[in-house]
Amino acid sequence: MPPKKKKRVVNPDAEAGTAISHIIQNFSSFPSINDVKNGHVLHVYVTVGENRSRAKTDRQLKSHYSSVQIQRSLDASIKKLVSQTLQKFHKLTNPTEFERFAAICDEHFTLFDSNTVDPTAVQSKSNDNVDPNPVPSTSDDSIQETTVQSPTHQEEHVVPCKSDLLTSPLPTSSSLLTPPLPTSSTRSTRSQTQSLTPRKASMKRRLDFLSASSVKLKKQHKESVSYLKEKLKTLKRVINQAIQRKLNIIKKKDQKIHDLNLKLAGCKLSNELGRVKVKLNQLENAHQKLLKKKKKKRLQHSVKTVSVSKYRQVQQKVKEKDAVITDLQHQHLLFQEDVEDKTCGLRSKVDGKTYSSSMRLKVFDCLVNNVPTASIPIIIKQLDKRSGIDKGEVPNRTTVELMARELGAISELQAAETILANNDVTVGFDATTQEGTHINEIHFTTAKDCVSSAIDELPGGTAEDYSNHICQSVNSMAETYTFFNEGSNYQETRLSIINNITNSMSDRCAANHAAIRLVNSEWKKTLNELHCHLHPLDSIASSTRAALKRLEETKGKIYGNDCTAANVVQMSKMRYKDGKGDPRGFVTFLQRNNLPKGILPRYRGNRLHILFHNAEC
Repeated sequence: MPPKKKKRVVNPDAEAGTAISHIIQNFSSFPSINDVKNGHVLHVYVTVGENRSRAKTDRQLKSHYSSVQIQRSLDASIKKLVSQTLQKFHKLTNPTEFERFAAICDEHFTLFDSNTVDPTAVQSKSNDNVDPNPVPSTSDDSIQETTVQSPTHQEEHVVPCKSDLLTSPLPTSSSLLTPPLPTSSTRSTRSQTQSLTPRKASMKRRLDFLSASSVKLKKQHKESVSYLKEKLKTLKRVINQAIQRKLNIIKKKDQKIHDLNLKLAGCKLSNELGRVKVKLNQLENAHQKLLKKKKKKRLQHSVKTVSVSKYRQVQQKVKEKDAVITDLQHQHLLFQEDVEDKTCGLRSKVDGKTYSSSMRLKVFDCLVNNVPTASIPIIIKQLDKRSGIDKGEVPNRTTVELMARELGAISELQAAETILANNDVTVGFDATTQEGTHINEIHFTTAKDCVSSAIDELPGGTAEDYSNHICQSVNSMAETYTFFNEGSNYQETRLSIINNITNSMSDRCAANHAAIRLVNSEWKKTLNELHCHLHPLDSIASSTRAALKRLEETKGKIYGNDCTAANVVQMSKMRYKDGKGDPRGFVTFLQRNNLPKGILPRYRGNRLHILFHNAEC
C-alpha cells in the first residue's frame, strides 16, 4: 500500500500574496444576497481555516444567508471558481493577468438555479401586495384555509392535508400579517419558496442529506442483490468443478511441502537449526527470569523519598558548594599561571604540552631572520647547551611550522591595529613568479609605518586573483582582530578597516588597474590609484638603449635588432629567467671557457637594474 500523501497545510503566519491581498482588501464585507460576487466567495474560501475546504465554504455561505433557503450545492461552482483564479494565477506579476483576475472577482456569483424562484423577488413582490390596513387573523383560520390568487383573479380555497401540516413550518407573526403571495394556478402551494429560520434551514439540509443517503444505500443494496442473484444462476456442476480444481492444487502443494520437509530433515543444517532453537528458547527463559529477579530486587531496595522542602534545601547547598569550588578552581588557575610565568625561563614547556613564550620568541626570531624550519630546532638546542642551560625538549620542525602560522596571525593582528589607529592608509601589492610559483604580497603603509598583511601563492596573475587576495586578507584581519578583542563586532571592524583605506599603490599595468576596480566594487568605495616610479625609469632605459644603438658603429652576428647592452640583458635571462634559463648549464659553460662566474649579473627585477649594474662593471 503506497504512503498517503500529506495534506497541504496553509501557514497562517505566511505573508499574503497579491491575489489574497486583493481579495481581503476589496471583498472582506458580506453584501446582500443579490450582490454576492466571486470575490466574496473567494474571501470565505481563503479565510475559512488552515485547510481550504470547499465544503466548509459552502456551509459558511449557507449559514450566513440562512434567512433564505439555498437548496442546491455550491461545491461545483466553488471548485470551478478556485480553479479559474487561485490555482491558475499564482504570482500575478503580469498586469494583464491581474486585470483578468480582478475581472473574475467582480463577476456575480449565482447562489440559485435557473428554475428556482429568487426569494428576494418574491419577498419584494409580496411587500408590494400588502394591504396598508391588514386585519389580523388567528392561527386556526390560517391553518384551516389558504387563499391563492390566480392570474385570472379567481379565488380558490385549498384545504391542507395532515401531511402538509406536519411538514410545513409554523407561521410567524410576519406571515400572519402578510397576505398570501400570488402564484400560478399550475403550481401547488407546497412548491413555493418560503423563508426559514436558521434552525429549520439546518434541519431541512439534514433531511435532504438523509434522503440522498437513503437513495444511495437503496441503490447499492439493489446492485448487491442483483450481483448475488447472478452468482446463484451458476450451475452446481460448474461450482463443484472449480472446488475440485482448488482441492487438487492444494493437494499438490501439500505434497511438495512434505517432500521438502523430508529433504530438510536429512540435512545437517536442519539438525543444527533445531538445536539452536532449543538453546534460544532456554536463553530467553533465563533472560525473563533474570528480569523478574532484578525487578523484584529493585522493589525490595527502593530508595525512600524525601519531602520537597528538604530536597530544595539540599539542592541549594549543592549549588553553593559548586560556586565555592568554581571560585577556588579559578584562583588555582591564577596561581598556576603566576608560577608558570616565574618558571618559564627554566622550562621549555609550561604544562608538559604548550611551549613557553620565551621559546616561541626564539622561534619567531629565527623565522624572521630566514632560518630554515628544519634547522631551527638544532640551533635552539645548541645555543642552550652553549649557555649551560638545559631546558629539555625543543619544538620539532612540524611545531615550528605551526608557530610560523601563529606569527602570521600576529602579523594580521598588528596590521589590523595599525589600520584602525590611522586614517588615509595605503594598500600596496606586488607579485612575482619564482620557479613556476606565482606569489603575491600585500602591505599597508601609513605616514610612519609599513606593515605586511599576507604573502600567499596565487593560482594565477589575473585581476580576479589579486582582488580576491586583497579582500580575503582584509576579512581575515577583521576576523583575527575580533578574536583577540572581546566585545568587538566582525562587521563593524571590517567596515572600519575598509573606511580607513583610501589609497592603493601598485605597478602600472592593466591587471593591477582591473584588480583595483574590482576591489572598489566589492568595498563600494573608490580608492586613489597610485603607481610606483619604476615604469617611467623603464621608459628612460628604453630611450637609453635606442641612443646606445645609434652610437654603435660595428654590427655583430647576434640575432636581434637591439643594442649590445640589451643583448647582455638577454644573456642574463638565459641564466636566471624563470621557465627559460638554465643556471647550472650556464655555469658549466662559463667554467669550460675559463670565464668568471659573475661576468653576468643575476636577472632579478627590472631591466633598468641590469643596465645600471653593467654600466658600473
